[in-house]
Amino acid sequence: MEEADAVDELIVLYLQGGTTSAQEEEIRRWRKASPDHEARYQAMVEVWQGTAVAQPREVSFARPTLADLERRVPGRPVPSSRSAARRATVSGLRWAAVVILALGLGALTSTLFTGSDSNAYAFVTEVGTGEGEMATWTLPDGTVVRLAPNTRLQVRQDSTQREVVLEGRAFLSVRSDPSRPFHVITPEGEARVVGTRFEVNTTSGEMELLVVEGAVAVAGGGREVEVRAGERSRSQRDQEPEIETVRDVDAQIAWLGTFLAFESTPLSQVAAELETRVGRPIRVTDPDLRARTLTGWFTEADMEAVVDVVCRAAAVRCVSTGDTIRMLP
Repeated sequence: MEEADAVDELIVLYLQGGTTSAQEEEIRRWRKASPDHEARYQAMVEVWQGTAVAQPREVSFARPTLADLERRVPGRPVPSSRSAARRATVSGLRWAAVVILALGLGALTSTLFTGSDSNAYAFVTEVGTGEGEMATWTLPDGTVVRLAPNTRLQVRQDSTQREVVLEGRAFLSVRSDPSRPFHVITPEGEARVVGTRFEVNTTSGEMELLVVEGAVAVAGGGREVEVRAGERSRSQRDQEPEIETVRDVDAQIAWLGTFLAFESTPLSQVAAELETRVGRPIRVTDPDLRARTLTGWFTEADMEAVVDVVCRAAAVRCVSTGDTIRMLP
């Protein structure tokens, strides 16, 4: 067991970019020595999504390209040739992302806004899911989107603007970029954020927006309102948004299954969300650890394994005492 733990630690160090040439050669030899070794390595790569502390070094993993996935989404116009456009239908894919530890949270900017012509964007991509399909997608800016079944999403981004057009239901973990607020446009209303996590649902004929973390500005009926964590807004384009408090946010996003996404999320909140998935108390009492933040996503992974990855990424000791998991310095 100790030898296996040592190998795991070496693999984690390798994924962090901290290994020497000799250590990298050691990992290569270990992987080639046994099919079981290679399977273990690939399993760790699949769960582990990159890690860094303070000033991260991104770790890239092989993932499908849009060309690999390309299939036309029926019933939609072809984007203008002025845009670099691709289409794809994606089904249940698990794409690797990068987990980053850093300090600080994005702040909301709140001004009235309108959608832009897609021809003005350098990058336009459209993806969709069919009946019974779900998909996870990392956008060019690092934002992570989880698409529910029967959902279409068009992404429009360039060096100055970020915008998605949504029909259906999706959960978004938006990468903070104060210089480029993130616009969500639906047939029934619009929203703007800098960095937060929230769900948008248009399947009921109105735009329902549920904020999990941070705050989102929602526009409708010529008025813009701020929706905070634990609140849901309902809006239509010709009506002002209505806001209500949601007591059980987790129940409202249960359709996500094992999917988890964090964007500069404090470790204290990460622990709280993992606690509901694992079914065991997770305690973080050290103030410095509670303030440390994590960015990244997991899908279709064993929750106990995710806890282990988070502990390694945060460089904390996770100790089990009875049914309780404690994160310690």
